[in-house]
Amino acid sequence: MLQDIKNSQDEFYNLSLEYLAYLQKVRQYSQHTVRAYQSDIKRYLMWVKREGFNPFTLSHLDVRGYLFELKMGGCAPKTIARNLSSIKQFYSWLEEKGKVESDPCATLSSPKLARLLPHVISEHDMDKFLDTCSTQSFDDVRDLAMFECMYATGARISEISALNIEDINFNPGQVKLYGKGSKERLVPLHKRALGEIKTYIDSARLDCHDETGNALFVTKTGKRMTTAQIREAFHNRRALAGISPSCYTTCFCYAFARGRS
Repeated sequence: MLQDIKNSQDEFYNLSLEYLAYLQKVRQYSQHTVRAYQSDIKRYLMWVKREGFNPFTLSHLDVRGYLFELKMGGCAPKTIARNLSSIKQFYSWLEEKGKVESDPCATLSSPKLARLLPHVISEHDMDKFLDTCSTQSFDDVRDLAMFECMYATGARISEISALNIEDINFNPGQVKLYGKGSKERLVPLHKRALGEIKTYIDSARLDCHDETGNALFVTKTGKRMTTAQIREAFHNRRALAGISPSCYTTCFCYAFARGRS
């Protein structure tokens, strides 16, 4: 009996690897999204093993017990909702493949999330923010070009991180962005953003040691700027400018995506 349960848990784990590969190769989810699914499913399987359950025969009451454990462990409603969504989609995939007779998450609903309205950055604060890039240091020149590009295009941080030099077209003045699912779009860039990007490329950008060799925004060691590093740069400059911590990068991107002349 115990061996049967262990075999089921092992099969569940192996199927989760197949599912994650499906998300990446077929659904073309980003690496960040796939890692989030991986983390949520791994956490769920650890609970399944600890409780000695067969993951293929659990009921909605069993899964509800898992969500309750997350709540008692101090997880925020948003985290619980994400975990439920990850598990629910995995079970739905298992059901389509005939691995489970029914989805134990089908009747479960996510916890209600409070709708918090983030503070939208003003044009005055935007000027203060960009003014923190006032010297000719490598970080300042790069960050000014990077944030002017974000400000002008409304691009996501992941899109800025993924930019290569050839994605910038100085004539007629546009940038090629790759959104979710590798969807490509061309976005115009105004003269100020183009000027700062050109200054950065000509005078500050280091040789890129990224696997592609042509990342646009790089670190001092020549590595492509990751999304985490861009967020860190944003929050460091937000603090220097004295702007409210409730101003998020998403507000930064979209509030004034019309750009400046």
